[in-house]
Amino acid sequence: MKKITLLTAFVTIVVTFVGSATVLAADPVGSEPQSPEAIASVYVVDLVATAAFGAAMNDAGDVTGTSYPDPGCGSSCLPPLETVVWKGGQRIVLPGVPGLSGTTTTDINNLGWISGFGGLLGFGHAAAWKPNGSTYTPIDMGLLPGTHDSIAIGIDDNNRAVGYASTSSGVKTPFVW
Repeated sequence: MKKITLLTAFVTIVVTFVGSATVLAADPVGSEPQSPEAIASVYVVDLVATAAFGAAMNDAGDVTGTSYPDPGCGSSCLPPLETVVWKGGQRIVLPGVPGLSGTTTTDINNLGWISGFGGLLGFGHAAAWKPNGSTYTPIDMGLLPGTHDSIAIGIDDNNRAVGYASTSSGVKTPFVW
């Protein structure tokens, strides 16, 4: 998953400075790049928006991150940043975690479940988003006793989230949910 995250970060930089791009992968031996048709089952990132930031990508090529919707008037009138997942060529805005303002994603598994947190960094709750048809349902993981903040860093293909919770003195306690 680390290679995917680094690839996503690279694609984000390329898209930010150059525009939409198609990522070509080298074969596992590291020789010549394969044709787009040969790698279609490996990575398909025909990004997605002109002002987008990827956080993670699963094996199906679904990407989670943030983007600005395009109102058609250029960079002088960008609307608020939205937390999204690009799945099957569709941009889906993730719903917020009830009672918390702000949403950040950190990972997406091969079943489409997304991890992250709702609220502001340092004051949020670990969260997951469960795929539900063409949308997602947020799940608030809450806080551990004696903590004021929690973040889900990753999620595996069994939908187990891993992360940490923090106390006001900065002590971090890991968890699996």
